Amino acid sequence: LAGLNSIRCEELITENIPLSFPVGWSIFGFTSIEPLDAEVGFTAITDKIEIVKDAMGLSYLPEWGFNALVDLHFSEGYQIKMFEQLDGFQFCSTFVNSTEQE
Repeated sequence: LAGLNSIRCEELITENIPLSFPVGWSIFGFTSIEPLDAEVGFTAITDKIEIVKDAMGLSYLPEWGFNALVDLHFSEGYQIKMFEQLDGFQFCSTFVNSTEQE
């Protein structure tokens, strides 16, 4: 359309940003657009996790087979307590915002 100024367009791209969890408590944000069952998402590392909690206090305790979290949700923050340190863990690629001007 004539007379319109250039507009900013946003493009979503993905990037691999692995998580590192020290022994004890830490916090992480879940970046997958699709919800993910906590039991499925943590399957490979359940022996290292003591507890995962959301902001409401709902928890996932793999040692007890208890999952009140049910799903992890996009842009939600979670607390996790680890029995042992874990580096390089990743649920999926992270969406990042790349802004370009035309």
